[in-house]
Amino acid sequence: MSEDAIPKKEPTGKDVSEPKTVPGTVANKNEPSDAGPEVTLAETPSTPKMSERPTIPSNVGAVPETNGAKRYPPLSPELQRAAEDVRILYSYISREGRLEPEKLLEQPLSIYAETPDRILDPANPPSYEERATLWKILSELSNLARPASADTIRSSYYSELMNAASGSGRKSNRVVERPIRTLGVIGFIVTLLLGLYVSFTESVVADTIARINEYNNIRVGTYAGTRLEKLAITPVPGRAANTSTITAPGETDQQPKNDDLPLPMAQSGANVDFDFSTLRTEALDEIDREINNSFEILRFATLQFGDQSKQDVSTPQGKHSLFERTLLNIQGYVNKTISAFILPAIASLLGAVVFILRDAQRRMESVSLSPLRSETYGPRIILAVIAGTVIGWLSGQDASGVFGKISPAAASFVVGYCTEILFRLLDSIKQALGVDEEEAAARQKTVPRG
Repeated sequence: MSEDAIPKKEPTGKDVSEPKTVPGTVANKNEPSDAGPEVTLAETPSTPKMSERPTIPSNVGAVPETNGAKRYPPLSPELQRAAEDVRILYSYISREGRLEPEKLLEQPLSIYAETPDRILDPANPPSYEERATLWKILSELSNLARPASADTIRSSYYSELMNAASGSGRKSNRVVERPIRTLGVIGFIVTLLLGLYVSFTESVVADTIARINEYNNIRVGTYAGTRLEKLAITPVPGRAANTSTITAPGETDQQPKNDDLPLPMAQSGANVDFDFSTLRTEALDEIDREINNSFEILRFATLQFGDQSKQDVSTPQGKHSLFERTLLNIQGYVNKTISAFILPAIASLLGAVVFILRDAQRRMESVSLSPLRSETYGPRIILAVIAGTVIGWLSGQDASGVFGKISPAAASFVVGYCTEILFRLLDSIKQALGVDEEEAAARQKTVPRG
């Protein structure tokens, strides 16, 4: 029965909804009528006053009831993820021994285990009170689990415990760590190879220059500092021009005894000049072979860039020129480029990789490594490479300053590990020069147009 059918009584007791008799109708079925059958019409209620209108219920917007039970919106993906996070955090806190039931906000303790299951029940959508309780529990457990979070725990070995069948545990951490580790290994190998290359070729260049200088000194008759230094023949003052003796540089002009002479010359007796010239020729040939071997190594090290100058290095007689340095200069340019720019850039890259791996290790130990962390690792590597290049450039410009006293690669490694050092230095230089971006922008706004 509807509310309109219920008779309303006035204060006098008169029935407001009493039916009226209309012509052609009968007020009482028991009374006869000549006008034919009568129809009873209920009186149309008048429009209620403002004060008599019903109030709006507080649950406006809710899904109407069906068969006496409320219907709630279906479960959203965000709410489902929150319920799963509560499960993960509750398991993690319990396994880590951080769960203290007497300090929890919600009581009894079964609410923390029951609420996620109630939310994830597909048959019955959760009520608004249950949804609010879920968010409150999620906030509380997130604070207790710090520095870990639901996402980082999901990427750690706890996911293997909760979903061992899928075997998806630690995959996200490997996605973050593996490229960085691979990049570090490649950078270390390249740095090691380049360092060996520069060190080896620098040694070959230095030895080749020393051999060329020795070769040239012997050719012009200067034996000091050469392998013929103790076998040099110098004229004795006060004697005939064709009379000579063997003296070492710096010794007196007294004629040495036969026993003091080197073995080949002591045995030769009168053929001292012939034996010395023979030894001189043999020494020149030996030095020439050493120089040729060094040049072959340098041609291979410079990727055959010195092939064109191979014929120019030697005279038609096979003797090296006194002034030829083409291949040595090429190798020097290559080594300088590697040492000044390539090695510092790679060293700074290694510094950044070391920092990233150390940060990842610390975060994995605290179960706080997130796959989203890789978004910050990429820019750090780029900044480190740029910083290493700047360090290499500064080392070439300031050979007598701080950068000239330390290895550019070592400085780049430190800057790569802590990029803030270089950029704070640059910021301090900018402030020292009086460059204030905010003040300049404000000044530009105040300049009148036109």
